[in-house]
Parts: sequence; C-alpha cells; structure tokens
Amino acid sequence: MINHRHSISIVLFFIGLYASAFKYTVSGDVHTTELDGQKAYLMLNDTNQLIDSAEITDGRFTMSGNAPSEGWARIDAGRESALMILSPSVMEIDFTNHAPLSGDSVNMAYRRHRMNQNALENVGRELRRYYLVEEGESKVREKMEPILSSYRDYMKMTIQANPDNAIAESALRAYAMASSPEQWKELYSELPPKLLGLQFTRKWDKKMSTALRMRPGCMFADVEGKSVDGAVSRLSDYVGRGRYVLVDFWASWCMPCRAEGRETLVPLYEKYGGDERFEILGVATWDDPARTLKAIASEGYKWPQIIDAGMTPMDAYGFDGIPMIMLFAPDGTMVAREIRGEGIWKAVENDLK
Repeated sequence: MINHRHSISIVLFFIGLYASAFKYTVSGDVHTTELDGQKAYLMLNDTNQLIDSAEITDGRFTMSGNAPSEGWARIDAGRESALMILSPSVMEIDFTNHAPLSGDSVNMAYRRHRMNQNALENVGRELRRYYLVEEGESKVREKMEPILSSYRDYMKMTIQANPDNAIAESALRAYAMASSPEQWKELYSELPPKLLGLQFTRKWDKKMSTALRMRPGCMFADVEGKSVDGAVSRLSDYVGRGRYVLVDFWASWCMPCRAEGRETLVPLYEKYGGDERFEILGVATWDDPARTLKAIASEGYKWPQIIDAGMTPMDAYGFDGIPMIMLFAPDGTMVAREIRGEGIWKAVENDLK
C-alpha cells in the first residue's frame, strides 16, 4: 500500500530543493594565454566542493550551471584565484583584486568589502615590515595589535551587517585568522545559526578550544613523526624526561621560521647546547620531509628534529600559524607558549639561572 503522506513529503522535499536552486554564469580573464587548454574551477570555500569547471581559451573562460544554494566561492585557474559569492547572477571575475568585477548587488557589496579588506591588509603588511626593521620581531605583535583590533572590528561589523548572505562567511574567516582564542570565543557566542553550521566554524572552534586548554601549566600532548634517519620519533622521547625542552614547530617553506632559527635558536644553542638541563627540539610541521632535511642542512641546525609530523601538532596544540615555539619544564608541563625573539631568551634564561 502506498503511504501518501510519505509520498507528499518526498515531493515537497524535491520542490524545496528546486525552489532554492538557481542558475549562474561566471566569466573571467586570466590575463595570459599560457593557461589555454587548462581548466578554471568553481569551488565552495567552506566544503571545497567542486561546483563547475570550464576550459580556458584565449585567456578567458565562461561557465554556466545550476547551484543548490548561495555560498562564498572561489575560482581557481592555474595559480590564479579570485573570490566571489555564488548567487543567481551573471558575474565577471577580477583576478587582479581577487574579487568579482561585475554581478548582482550581493557580489558588488562583496567587491566593496574585498577592496576594504585588501586595503587594510596592505596597510598591515607595510607597518609590520617597518616595525620588523625598526623594532625587531619581539616588538612586532605589540605594535601590530591596534591595527589587528581595527581589522577585527571591521570584520565583526561586516558579519553583523550581512546576516543573510555569504559575505559574512568571508568576514568570519578573516576575523578568525586575526584573533586570539579568547577573541574568537567572544564572537562565536554571538554567531547566527547559519555561520555556526559552517564546517570552517566547527573546525576553528575546536582548534581554539584546544588552544585554550593547551596553555602554560598543562601537560604536553604527544606528537609522532620520524627522526632524520627515518625511525619513529615522538615528542615524549624528549619532553618530560628531566630537561627543559624548547620545541620549535616550523617548516622549510616558512621564512619567519627560518629567520627565527638563524637569529634566535642557533645563538641559543651555541650558548646552552652543552647544558644538560636544556634541549632544543625541532618539529617539522606540514612540510615535505625531503625539503625539511634540505633546510636542516642548509641552516646548520644541530639540535634533534622530528620530521614528517604533518598537521598533527596543529591539532594537538590548537595553532594555525608557524613558527610556534613552546618551552616545557622537566616534568613535561608547559612553561611558555607562542614565544619569539627576546621572549625565547628570557623564558630559557629565567629557568636556567
């Protein structure tokens, strides 16, 4: 016997899907014919779901199709990329500014937002470069905080002004990258259901919750990788074994990591490398093992290294950027976290005096 109520529910479900779907057209100029024959890809940022693709011809592409719902999206074409709002619109993409060039009112509002964001980030980069030269790495964070505070305020305002469209999704991610765990938690408590439901929001909140838990005074979390000889190696092989251990989470591709190694860790090792109370340990994070080994040799690092740890350290300690440098006590409890430059020297010398 047919369950008519069940059948009606199925029909209404598909009608709902059809009603929420829409047609779109996206075009763009990649400013080169070198990508001819390759494809441009339309992806949703939150899930990395592939929505559409089109072949590039004479430096241009056009794709049209049906999308299930609006979302913050990107176009990838070779090394070129641009951001947009996937919406019922005909859109032209601006790869120079990584934003829509034309489209509906939502995309034009997003373009204005991207221009403002680009301007704020450019100012931040220039000021950081200036402070780095004039003040040194140890003072950069202190000097940059007023700039970051203004940046967060702008992103929070953008989220509040766009509760019903995907512009808020873009601003949320920018806010997250510029916030401390405490600042993130404050905003998180105010987010609407639409933003709370994003994969990014769930993953980032988990990371920030871990960061709040893994603070000075807590016991270390173990991480596994390989030694430079290829044997299994763990953080617990070094931490919690009667020495102070300075752990440097780094990568060969991270220029600030390499600079911190040369300017701080090498001199620190030269002074305390023979002290039985102290050890430096490098943990290559999110890096190719062959490139890690090449960098170790190039930089002349003489302290032990755990390589090929992947992104496990980021999950274990709740951080997203490197270098991330922590100091652990002889019993394995964390003494200091996120220390750089002079802060590293002070933390170590304070415990070894």
